[in-house]
Amino acid sequence: MTPCSANHSAEAEILNILSKNTSDAVIWMNQDGVILHVNETLLTLSGHPGEYFIGRPFGRFFGVQMLHELNRSKVYVRDVNERELELEMTIAPVEHEGERIGILAIARLSKPERLQEQVLMRQIRQLTYYDSLTGLPNLNKFKEVWRHLQNNASAESTSAIVLLDLDRFGIVNHYAGYDRGDDFLIAVSQRLTSIIRQEDPVFRWSSDRFLILLQDVNKQQVRQIAERILEQFQLPFVVKQMEISITPSLGITMSPEDGEDVDMLLNNASTATYYAKETGKNSYRFYSRNMDSGASLALEQQLRKALERKEFVLHYQPKVDIAHGEVVGVEALLRWNHPEFGLVPPNQFIPLAEESGLIVPIGEWVLETACLQNKAWQMAGIPPVVMSVNLSPRQFKDGNIVQKVKQSLDKSGLSAEFLELELTESMMLDMNYAAETLAQLKMLGVRTSLDDFGKGYSSLTYLKSLPLDILKVDSSFVRHCTDNEQDAVLLKTIINMGQNLEMTVVAEGVEEEGQLEVLKTFGCHQAQGFLLSKPVPGEAIPSVISGIRTRFQAET
Repeated sequence: MTPCSANHSAEAEILNILSKNTSDAVIWMNQDGVILHVNETLLTLSGHPGEYFIGRPFGRFFGVQMLHELNRSKVYVRDVNERELELEMTIAPVEHEGERIGILAIARLSKPERLQEQVLMRQIRQLTYYDSLTGLPNLNKFKEVWRHLQNNASAESTSAIVLLDLDRFGIVNHYAGYDRGDDFLIAVSQRLTSIIRQEDPVFRWSSDRFLILLQDVNKQQVRQIAERILEQFQLPFVVKQMEISITPSLGITMSPEDGEDVDMLLNNASTATYYAKETGKNSYRFYSRNMDSGASLALEQQLRKALERKEFVLHYQPKVDIAHGEVVGVEALLRWNHPEFGLVPPNQFIPLAEESGLIVPIGEWVLETACLQNKAWQMAGIPPVVMSVNLSPRQFKDGNIVQKVKQSLDKSGLSAEFLELELTESMMLDMNYAAETLAQLKMLGVRTSLDDFGKGYSSLTYLKSLPLDILKVDSSFVRHCTDNEQDAVLLKTIINMGQNLEMTVVAEGVEEEGQLEVLKTFGCHQAQGFLLSKPVPGEAIPSVISGIRTRFQAET
């Protein structure tokens, strides 16, 4: 019996057979039209859980009153996004040993091609809220849980957000390898969940950052939990027969004392974490308002000086045509060559740059430098490639992005056909502005791509409506395509969708030969990832291009 049913007896065998052997939606009711059972197909189509239907009148969802008269009629049900789905439905009474035992409804979409889209969107929503590596809920889920918590909290309720940032995690990846680094993060997530109370969920925010939401606690209880975490991290982690010892820095913010807005509280926790690291790491700090000017202003000032002192550098990661083994493009990736800390990854300074507005001049520098570099490669006789440049939301909405792109092309002498601009889904929310801006960029001859498809909201509307040229599939869809059949099917569906929309499909995060083979089988156009090349300085690109070409030639 499927889990989405109420208790019943005589009809159990019939329902089991139907639920397991049909792609149609199955609804089982009693004589009064109260729903007792629905199968997984209806849940997939609608996005609702079984409890949404069970125990409620059939007519409430399908607008049908005369159940015994309905046969091959069209009915409508609203999905989780309040969209109307048109169904063809057959309803008939069911008898067992001469006795009527209930009413059975069988339905299918009037437009079957929507099923694939419904399934895809439901799976994407799942990936939107959970981290594919550790299985922990992610930042999107954290914000959803926080909103629910706030809506149901009493006036006296006090909560805490603990941000755990691993100290010097980059060393683990560098010396132990990225596979062990991933296994280490899984081990960290397991240890955290084992030492935290069951009612206090753990979330993965980013690569080496975790969030813990503590509910109905006072400061003394939070201190005890923080100290327990630090104590547990004194024990080494054993990952693939290697002992790894690493310490965490914890930043803590309390609500409502430090605020109730979730983004403000996350910023507060980050600020407190900064102080924990600055004062020696392996410690915890509670947020206080006098921290704000110290941490944010100090980092902002360093960012301003970094632009003046030319501390920013670009590294480039190739994109390879899978069918022919040729490098057809490179993506420009920003790094901060800090005089004290060395290369600083973008996730540690881009958010502040975006908030302070510095991202606009930094973004202009990236665009101009990338165009100049691509033109320099062409002048040196390197086969032409397309240069991809990431735009930030603030840069895209600045209002002058088309003019800035034109200026960079004119100054470098680079032809527009060799420039690609990568945009994220959040930039598509203002459809009118996005459509107008993309149309102007297309008139210049510049290509545009949608980056990290599936990582955010993944509305298919703008894929069909906006003049985008390239679809970049987020690495989470690639990571387990060789050992998880569902992930493989989902990956193939996205690739097929991009092809049907006549877009070039690029797979990100390719790290294994098996993944590349799967992408080749599915007809994916291009691949990008550590298997082919890590991001490298501009002077290394000629040898990387040559090495990739030689490798593919040897395989054929």
